Amino acid sequence: MKFSIVTPCFNAEKFIRKTIDSVILQEGDFEIEYIIIDGKSSDKTIQIIGDYIKKLSSKKINIRCKGVKMSYISEKDKGMYDALSKGFLKISGDVVAYINADDFYQDLAFDTVRNIMNKYSDIKWITGMQVLYSSRNQIIDASLPCRYKRNLIKRGYYGYFLPFIQQESTFWRKELLKSVDLKKLSNCKLAGDFYLWKCFANKYDLDVVQCILGGFRRLKQQKSTNKKNYYTEMFSISDSKNLISFMDAILEIFPSFFVLNKMKKYINKNMVYFDTNNDEWMRRIDFT
Repeated sequence: MKFSIVTPCFNAEKFIRKTIDSVILQEGDFEIEYIIIDGKSSDKTIQIIGDYIKKLSSKKINIRCKGVKMSYISEKDKGMYDALSKGFLKISGDVVAYINADDFYQDLAFDTVRNIMNKYSDIKWITGMQVLYSSRNQIIDASLPCRYKRNLIKRGYYGYFLPFIQQESTFWRKELLKSVDLKKLSNCKLAGDFYLWKCFANKYDLDVVQCILGGFRRLKQQKSTNKKNYYTEMFSISDSKNLISFMDAILEIFPSFFVLNKMKKYINKNMVYFDTNNDEWMRRIDFT
């Protein structure tokens, strides 16, 4: 299996080392293709990226998987999702994800995804626990989503008043990108992540794994804090809402926010969790 990871960035010298390390130092039986798309940074971002590429080529970094290929482009762009679209055009892996240059993956995240996707061919995209980091890399919040209904994803309820789909914890099979209009994605300013999820949800269910895969770093003046404009763009992309979908979303509030984590797998039979008795990732539906 090969993972293709894309990082869009601009003037990211403060945190990008942590992001790069979290990708190229993943351990397991897979290859990694890592593509960074830079928006013509004026700080030391390109120098940092170049240093990593040199160290990889000279084998000064002790990689822990079957191989790492890292590359970058640095040119002016129209924003993060324009950069992301450029990256998606270059990928060649089996499983795809993107991570921003101030966020990072947890150790063994890729190996967890590999284990699950190799075992369950019907899983097309998967997301982990929702995790928030401090500016000092500390986990300051973590929660387990219960489930994501496709019709509610497409109508933009998740992230509005139901739990969002955390981009930093979401991976998908490359074939899902066939449903994405990359030109439309490149024109997004804030809600490009939602556009991806809507495209994927048109055909496939999103599975939840009870595991920390990655997280989002909370910083001041982030684009993601501009919620009003984010929602405006999201609703311009989403399917129209109706009374039935609204009532369905209201009914999801209780399992999403008030059910204990250990009980959520009984509501979502497809939730992937680690069975300590069998020492492997399982779904409750396997036993019914």
